[in-house]
Amino acid sequence: MISYSPHTTESTLLEPHSGASTIRFTCLSCHVAFPTADAQRAHMKTDWHRYNLKRKAADLPPITAETFAQKLQEQQLKSSQQQQQAMQPNECHICNKVYASTNAYKSHLASRKHRDMQVKVASTPVTESSQNDQPVEKNPEKIQRANWQERLIAATTQDEFEAIMKEKMEAVKPLEETDCLFCCHAADSFELNLEHMTKAHSFFIPDATYLVDVKGLIKYLADKIAIANVCIFCNGKGRAMHSTEAAQHHMISKDHCKMAYENGEDEEYADFYDFSPMYSDEETNSDEEWEDVAEAMTTTTISGRRRPTRAHISENEVELTLPSGISIGHRSFRTYWKQNLRHNEVVAGSRQDPEMIRLMSGQHNLLEHTTGNGLSSMSVAAHQQLQMHKIRQRESRLQHRREYEFRTKIGFIGNSQKHLVDPSRPT
Repeated sequence: MISYSPHTTESTLLEPHSGASTIRFTCLSCHVAFPTADAQRAHMKTDWHRYNLKRKAADLPPITAETFAQKLQEQQLKSSQQQQQAMQPNECHICNKVYASTNAYKSHLASRKHRDMQVKVASTPVTESSQNDQPVEKNPEKIQRANWQERLIAATTQDEFEAIMKEKMEAVKPLEETDCLFCCHAADSFELNLEHMTKAHSFFIPDATYLVDVKGLIKYLADKIAIANVCIFCNGKGRAMHSTEAAQHHMISKDHCKMAYENGEDEEYADFYDFSPMYSDEETNSDEEWEDVAEAMTTTTISGRRRPTRAHISENEVELTLPSGISIGHRSFRTYWKQNLRHNEVVAGSRQDPEMIRLMSGQHNLLEHTTGNGLSSMSVAAHQQLQMHKIRQRESRLQHRREYEFRTKIGFIGNSQKHLVDPSRPT
C-alpha cells in the first residue's frame, strides 16, 4: 500500500474560474489536478485518495493532504500508546490480583471491594523497611488449596495418592453433625440440622424407613464434601473441586442437594441400611411369585438338626425353603424345575445334580451350588441385589412408556401437517 505524502507528486487544487478546464488530469474526489497521467495514477493508489473516496460516499467534503497527514500522525501515536498499555501488566498490588484485559482491570479499580481494601491498607501503619523488603501476604487458605491440588496432580502411584489424601484428611477441618452440608449454617442439634437441610435445600434421605445409622450416613456425606471436595450427586464426575466452599456452591447452583441413589450407586451406602424387614412382607405374598418344584428334586431331609420355624430364602435368591423342608423355586426357572432327571442312576458321561446347578449358575449368573440341606441364612446384600433389580425393571418400564408417548406425540404432529392430494388419483 502506498501512503500519500504531500511531496510525492505535484498537484494543484482545482479552483473555480481559474482555467481548470484546460487541465486534462484531475481527481474529482480530492479536488486536485495533475500535469501528467502518471502523477494522476500514482495519486489514485494513495491512502489520501481512498480516504476521500469514503468521505465522498458519506456525502462529506474532501480534506487536504496536510490535514490527512496530521490525522495519520495522530492515529499512529494513539496506536503506539495502546501497544504500550497492552505490554504493561494489569496488576493490582493492593488486592494482589492480575487481570487479563484492561477493561477488567478498570472495572476492578472501580469496584467497592478494591476501594475498601485501599482504605484498609491506607489506615494500617506500615514501616518503610517492611514496604521494601516484605511482599504482599497472600491468603494462606488459597496457598494451602493450591498446594493440595499440585500434590494430587503430581502423584504418580496409588500409594502416593492415598498418602496425600490421608494427610489432607488430617489437615482439613471436617464438618460436624450440626453443620449444614450445603451452606455455612450451624444448628443447635443434629435434628435441627436435618430439618434445616430439608426445608432450605430440599434434601431428603431415600429409603429412610430402612435406614439404621442416620448420623453415620450424614457424617459420611460430610466427609465426602469437606475432605474429598466432591458433589454427593455427581460423585466425582465433571471438573475437580479443591475446597469445601467450591463443592457447596456447586451443589446449590446446580440443584445437586441430593444423594446419588440410582443406577447402582446406592451400593455405596449399603452399610447404613438394613432391608431385612422387607423379607417378612414379601413372604406373605410368596404364593404369587413362587411355584412348586418336582418332589424328586426339591424334597430335602433335615437330619441331625431342628426344623426351622420360618421360611428362608437361599442366598441365590431362587429357592424358598419352607419350615417343612420343601423347597419352592421361582417361576422364571420353571423350565428347569419341570425336567424329569434321574438322580439315583449314574450314567457314564452324565452330570450329577450339583454339577447341573453349577452349569446353570454359570449360564444365568443366578443359580449357585447349594448346601446339602438347601438352607441358608438371610443376606442383606442378597436382598439389596433383588431390590436394585426391581428398581431397574421399574425404570425400564418408565423409559419405554416415555418413548411410546413421545413417538405418539410426533405421530400426531405429523398427521396434522398440511399435505397435497393428487386430484388425478381415484378416491
